[in-house]
This record gives sequence, C-alpha cells and structure tokens, in this order.
Amino acid sequence: MLVGAALFGRQLLQLMGINLDAFSVVGGLIIFSMGVEMLYGGVPSKTQSSEIEAGGPQEDSGLIIPLAIPLLAGPGAIVTAISISSINDSMEPLIAAVAGAVAVALVAFASFEWLGGVISRLSPTSTAVLLRIGGLLLATIGAQMVLGASKSSLPPD
Repeated sequence: MLVGAALFGRQLLQLMGINLDAFSVVGGLIIFSMGVEMLYGGVPSKTQSSEIEAGGPQEDSGLIIPLAIPLLAGPGAIVTAISISSINDSMEPLIAAVAGAVAVALVAFASFEWLGGVISRLSPTSTAVLLRIGGLLLATIGAQMVLGASKSSLPPD
C-alpha cells in the first residue's frame, strides 16, 4: 500500500482535488478516534462489530491490529510516503519512499513475529493496560497530525 501511495498517490490526490494537508487532517481524526476507542477498553466500533458478527477476525488482535494498520499503512504513513516521493520530480525521492516502505514492512514483520509470543504470555489485565497505553499514544499521534496539518495550511505570520 505504501509503495502504491509513493508511486501514484500525488497524482491520485491531484486528480481528486485533495491536498496533503486535508488528507492529513482526516487521517489524524481517524487515528485519534481509534485511540480514544482503545482508551475506553477497545470495545469494537459499529464498523468493527459487523466484521465480528460476520465471522471476521476474532483473535485477541485488539492490541496489534489498531496500532498496526493506521501506523504502518494508514493515513499518516500514506501522507508521508506521498510527501517524500513528491519532494521534486527526480527519481531519488521516489526511490527513498519505496525503500522506506520496504524497510517498514521488514521491520514490522520481524517485530510482530516477536510480539506475538510476548503478548500470548501476558495476562488479560496486562494486555488491557497495554491496550489503553497504546490508545493514548494513538490518540496523541492523531491529534499531532491534525495540529501539524492545520498549522501548515494556515498562512504564515
């Protein structure tokens, strides 16, 4: 997903008339809302509960999935990949964005392989505490994305 964003994201956003700041604000709001949801016990939202009722993922992925999707290939990561690849029209920024996406994928795979074993050994209470800490961090990252995009879209003093 990040490689596709680096290769085609700027053109797609331009085609739809969306600037990166607007995309970053919306992405930040989504990440913020997921973090708040995690803070209050990770109770599935309406969209997530329909997935569970339909026989979707029911494992104890409440800690990893909400952190992995928005941070690794969510709006913030997509905006970053598009921003890096759009620095200028040469190939160097594009190669850097693609190499960064591949590096993130490799590090994430290795980390999740290790984390799976660690989380399976934790008690439910410890997992709940980590879920809430992750929710706080996720909400903070979302708020920072919104503030950063809002500040960069305002005219300079």
